[in-house]
Amino acid sequence: MPTTSSYQGGQAYGAAPVQGFVPQPDVPQFATAPAGSFNPAPAGPNNGEVSCTGANSDILWNLCLLLAVCAFEAVLAMVCGSFTLMLDFYRRLASVFAMVYTLETVQSRGDVTHFNGTYIPRGALAEIHASTNPAEQQSKVEAAAMALRHADSRRRILAALMISCYLVTVAFTRAMGGIASMYGGAPDSVSSAGWVLVAGCLCLALDTVHVLYGVEIVLHNLYSDEHTGKFYQFLLVSYGSLIVIFEAFLDIADAGGYASPIISLVLAGVIAYVESDTVTKTSSAMQTQDWKRR
Repeated sequence: MPTTSSYQGGQAYGAAPVQGFVPQPDVPQFATAPAGSFNPAPAGPNNGEVSCTGANSDILWNLCLLLAVCAFEAVLAMVCGSFTLMLDFYRRLASVFAMVYTLETVQSRGDVTHFNGTYIPRGALAEIHASTNPAEQQSKVEAAAMALRHADSRRRILAALMISCYLVTVAFTRAMGGIASMYGGAPDSVSSAGWVLVAGCLCLALDTVHVLYGVEIVLHNLYSDEHTGKFYQFLLVSYGSLIVIFEAFLDIADAGGYASPIISLVLAGVIAYVESDTVTKTSSAMQTQDWKRR
């Protein structure tokens, strides 16, 4: 069965639930999948199995690219002494975690099958086929589909919550480090500010490609919403790169040693503002799911 590449034909592979169902009223809003995130091929000679070799290859190459950029940022930040670039490295590392979640999500398609117009876990087929009553069989199909939806939404919620908590923690730690560096006078100015500008422009270009091709590297509700314009998605993904470029211009203008830690405090505040919304929504969604299970 032919596969669709995440960089061909406009098909986006994002960190979204794998089942591809239309959002249901009982599924928390945060768990809603972006349109086009998963478009399973119709059942064929392989009984509804979905081949995801092409998707895995695309995601692995993208993952390697993100890791390479992260390593470049980290090394350059230590060499140049840029607080902002180092914080952006930690922020971009969260995109690697999101891509790992995406890879696991795509690989789990092999555990999903198509039955009577509905996608259900493959493990539920034996129990469904064991029933000879059509009404009872349909009831089991609906129950299996509901269980799949809940499992996928909870997996996404947990991934988003853990990544957001990581980002908030990193932002706080780096902010405290920036404040401590300014005790007793200005720290050393950023050296090789031109390289910081190059790193910021490289990261900005990478962020732009991700947005244009619909690759979801942040598990944020605003990014997943199909009604959100590309401009807002671009800002959500690339605000770190833009702030790094702004700091690079200040360093080139010789703004002094205070510039980098102060700009890093601004970036830490933006990260905290953006991710606190995700933490709140995911925590509420998990609480809602647990309440409905009782």
